[in-house]
Amino acid sequence: MDVASGVMPETIDNFVKLCTMEQDGYKGSKIFRFEKDVGLCGGDVLTNTGKTGLPAPHEPSPELRGDGPLAGKVNPLKRTIVQDPLVMWHLPGTITMLESRVHDIDSRFIFCTVRTMHMDGIHRAFGQLHPESLKLCQEWQQTIRTQHAGVPSSYDLVIVDCGLLVDDDDAAVPPVERSTTTTPASDEPRAA
Repeated sequence: MDVASGVMPETIDNFVKLCTMEQDGYKGSKIFRFEKDVGLCGGDVLTNTGKTGLPAPHEPSPELRGDGPLAGKVNPLKRTIVQDPLVMWHLPGTITMLESRVHDIDSRFIFCTVRTMHMDGIHRAFGQLHPESLKLCQEWQQTIRTQHAGVPSSYDLVIVDCGLLVDDDDAAVPPVERSTTTTPASDEPRAA
């Protein structure tokens, strides 16, 4: 998958940290729901049911540390993202972080398998699956039996490993730092 680190640095920082954490991250969590006409839902690192999530450890954004209207409103179960724009469409292959409230994300994500216009401007689309990964997700969605509400009944899809891919120079791509400039697509970190 490719991620838009230059445009959405706080969202990407949260996702990359959750991918690389040994405990309390994505490793060992499940794809907990297959939403028809949406995609595969995962990332509930607390209960594996989709009811809640937990952001990666982080410093509160400047808006929460200052003396403005949001100052001091820090919730350890959410990560407030104010400066990352809602600029990407939810097309097939889009990776998005769910927003439980306006500007609040945790660990839950969706791999969109179809165009989901109803999510545009609401959830944080931040990356794109590679075509072969999208095809695999679409096959899973069509073939794995589910119970009520899209909960897989025939299999548990568990994230057994995740992290950052190594680039051509055999050096791990570092976590994203907040920047005001856009990074070219070829230099974007890639989460696995």
